[in-house]
Formats: sequence, structure tokens, C-alpha cells
Amino acid sequence: MGTEAEKSKEEIRYLSQYFSVNGISDHSPIEKLNPTTTPDLRCLISGNIRYFEMSRMCSQDLSKHVKKRNSEAIWLDDQVERILDKKLTRKYEVSERVDLILYDIGLIALPPDVVVAKLNHAMKTRNPYPYTEIWYLAENAAHRINIER
Repeated sequence: MGTEAEKSKEEIRYLSQYFSVNGISDHSPIEKLNPTTTPDLRCLISGNIRYFEMSRMCSQDLSKHVKKRNSEAIWLDDQVERILDKKLTRKYEVSERVDLILYDIGLIALPPDVVVAKLNHAMKTRNPYPYTEIWYLAENAAHRINIER
């Protein structure tokens, strides 16, 4: 990824896409926060404060390969659980609801249905975690991940 400003724009763009796909229109402008103590983004939805932690689903190996414009074959590690586990360890200094949005920018080697199945399976053994809901956003669709409390 580029600069922090570029990352912020990307996160806001994907949260806006999540709102559009899920028919959420009653929201205030999205605010970028300090991600060291709070989730990435905040806004009001139907008058209630909502926080969103954003994470790009991306194979680092594939990203490097694409940046080099390399046409050779590449062996990729499965990054789904690594990315999820990293986010599940986060702690936030907020009392309101926090949702996790995992978004696909086309740099993960698995199709959305496989990623959703892997995330659903992984969440069966993960507890506790700081999120009310977890979503996977790919190919202009939002997939709710099954989480059990």
C-alpha cells in the first residue's frame, strides 16, 4: 500500500461500498480515526455510533509479484487465517459496537466462496474477539461471516 492518506481513502471507499451493497443509506460522513487505540473508521448509522476495523485481504506474495509485473509462475501461501488472526487480537478503547470488514482488492488467490468458507470455519475456534459482526466484501457483494458468542 502507499501512504497513510491513500490507505484512508481506500478504507473509506470500501466501507462506502459495504454500505451500498447492504442498503445502508442513513449514515453520517465517515471519519478516519487513530488506529492505534480505536478502530479505523467511525460514523453514525441511524443515529448510533458505529466503528469499523478495515482489513485488506491480500496475499503479500501476489502483491509483490504483481507490482514487479512478473509473468513467471508463483507459489502462494494462504493468507486468510493469518489476516483474520491478526485482527482478532486487537483491543479497542471504545464501548460502542465494532464491526470488522475484510475487503478483497483482487490480490488474494482464492475465490470469494472459498474465502467465506475458510473464514466461517476459522471463526468456529476463535474466541473471544472484539467484533459484533465480521463481513467479507468481494466482487461487489458483502458476505456475513458466522460468529458465535
